[in-house]
Amino acid sequence: ALQDAGGWTNRDTASWFAEYATCMFTHLGDRLKIWMTLNEPWVSAFVGHFQGRHAPGIRDFAAAVQAGHVLLHAHALAVGAFRELGARDARVGITLDLHTVHPWSDGQSDAEAARRCDGHCNRWFLDPVFKGAYPRDMLDLYARHHAAPRVNEGDAEALVSHPVDFLGVNYYFPNRVYASDAGGLLGYEFGHLEDRPHTEMGWEVHPDSLYELLLRLKADYGDPAIYITENGAAFKDQRVEKGQVQDDDRIEYLAGHLRAARR
Repeated sequence: ALQDAGGWTNRDTASWFAEYATCMFTHLGDRLKIWMTLNEPWVSAFVGHFQGRHAPGIRDFAAAVQAGHVLLHAHALAVGAFRELGARDARVGITLDLHTVHPWSDGQSDAEAARRCDGHCNRWFLDPVFKGAYPRDMLDLYARHHAAPRVNEGDAEALVSHPVDFLGVNYYFPNRVYASDAGGLLGYEFGHLEDRPHTEMGWEVHPDSLYELLLRLKADYGDPAIYITENGAAFKDQRVEKGQVQDDDRIEYLAGHLRAARR
């Protein structure tokens, strides 16, 4: 029913989400002390509305950008509702799927492609949450392709006037990109290093990128409190000895990322 009304491309959905959040805060607030308004809004917006692999299965870049903005507006309204309830012993934040971005070569075109990828995958959500504004380079790029979001007066103020208590970080792998006309308006494609270990999903195993990402968040976004809310790996459980899976690959993956976070 919500999708029939436009789903996340309909600005009213943000207000409905705030009502839902208020209901959750009111009825569960005596037991839950850590709240995340949204998990991976980039995925909801772009995988659902541009790539079409998740619900609602749309393939429209402008719709994806608009959905992302409504998601962020919903987050701002939900945090505002949380603050109005005055839960002093509870915290609220948002969880984003983030990546380090590495250019494929030392060339300028690949460096610019990496900057666009970082803007699209990371800064497009980080900047509004922590700075109250979209990154200008990406806003200009989307505007040139008639895909800029419809931002109302007061949207930025709603974000900055209700800051988060923490940032949830979902990290799995780095992005390695090279400039390519086949990449559409973003102008890049993803490279794949064959000499690096990968999970069963084809995701590069690179714990140092988690270390790099955490330092970047501290340097660029005011050292926010951080939870690593997702991390892990898919591997084939083929080695079974004495009734136990010899899960060495997954153990090393988790150990490496724990070491990176500790560092």
